[in-house]
Amino acid sequence: MAAFFPFLLLAGATGILSGFLETLSPSWLLAAGGLEVACFVSVAFAVASAHVAVDVPRIGTLTLAVVICTAGLTAPPAASLFVRLLLALIWSACMRYSQDQSLVACVLALPVAACAVGRGCGLMALREGAWLDASTWLAVLAKSLVLIALAYGSLLLRRQRRCLPSGLRKARFVRLGYLRQMAKRGEKIRRCQDMPEDAFGDVTKARHVVVVSHRWLDRHTTDVATESSPSGVKLQSLVRRLDAQFKPWSLSSGSDILVFLDFMSIPQEGLSEDGQRIPRSAEEQAIFDDCFQSMGILYSLFPVLALRDVPENSSYHRYMESGWCVCEF
Repeated sequence: MAAFFPFLLLAGATGILSGFLETLSPSWLLAAGGLEVACFVSVAFAVASAHVAVDVPRIGTLTLAVVICTAGLTAPPAASLFVRLLLALIWSACMRYSQDQSLVACVLALPVAACAVGRGCGLMALREGAWLDASTWLAVLAKSLVLIALAYGSLLLRRQRRCLPSGLRKARFVRLGYLRQMAKRGEKIRRCQDMPEDAFGDVTKARHVVVVSHRWLDRHTTDVATESSPSGVKLQSLVRRLDAQFKPWSLSSGSDILVFLDFMSIPQEGLSEDGQRIPRSAEEQAIFDDCFQSMGILYSLFPVLALRDVPENSSYHRYMESGWCVCEF
């Protein structure tokens, strides 16, 4: 936060000066171009200091944004405004979380508003009697208010974070996008320790958190495969029900919806290929104990999805026949 505000302030100041110099005379265009470059650099550092999460598969979009940015440096003022707005939209679309998308859009739109304020001031300086024209003052004031709103909005979005109790801060939350990939590849649910790092999301930024209440069907895998659900009864049902609520085509739905499923979210005991029990390590046990004591808070804070599915014609206990499930429900 300490580094974010100075870079944001510098971007606004250089944007205003750049817009002001552009309107004076052609001899100032070189200086205005230098200030514009400084403005873009300040914006880049502001975004970097905000620790936004970039969606790596959209790296091609980032490349396109750089090309557009380069072309925009030599564009005339009217086209430059359009280029900058387009750049803001493209870069924001590359963020993994909608909160980061909004933040980046605000930060990148700020130089556009700053440049507009500078141009308004420059036109007032050039036109005789413009300082006494109320409509000119109102136009500059309106642009200035937009600039202030963007700066304030950026600061608010930078500070906005979800905070969990200390006992749950080491719990992991699985991205809906990764669950979709698992179901598509026919993979089975795995314990938390066996999940790749990319499977998890940042619970402090995600828009939606869903907590799953379910009946364990197996002590070491929690799920069982059937002919109709070869990757597991729970995984197929979970993805199907979440997709009904959160559309896959949404821009950030793959990362902006996180799922807490105890088997995948906190350290669990495992089973080796030869059937030997794999206990938790001392560190994993400490994390499990901390999370276990505070886990009930999750069922009070966030929406709970009850997975009642059990294999048909089986001897497994039903969902409401489990004491844990009754408490969670």
